[in-house]
Amino acid sequence: FYQNNIELWGTTGKIVMKRAFTVAPGFAPTVEIEKPDGITSLQLPADNHFQKLLQQFYRSILEQPDWQFAQIEAQSALITAVFEKANQHS
Repeated sequence: FYQNNIELWGTTGKIVMKRAFTVAPGFAPTVEIEKPDGITSLQLPADNHFQKLLQQFYRSILEQPDWQFAQIEAQSALITAVFEKANQHS
């Protein structure tokens, strides 16, 4: 069955977000931070990711065509660091 969850495990706990992608407009997701001493839940504001995607596409083409390169590089470095850290422990 289809799921769209994110779960990041660390040395002192984990972060869980259920229904992270393709949720209906107006849905307010919850992020859970789980540690040995308990779980903290954070309610995020509702959003419309399809609308945001189209707005970002418009901005990246017509308004600020070069801004995303630094953000893409930073995201790539973060993803690489997560994979490298995960591979150290596997």
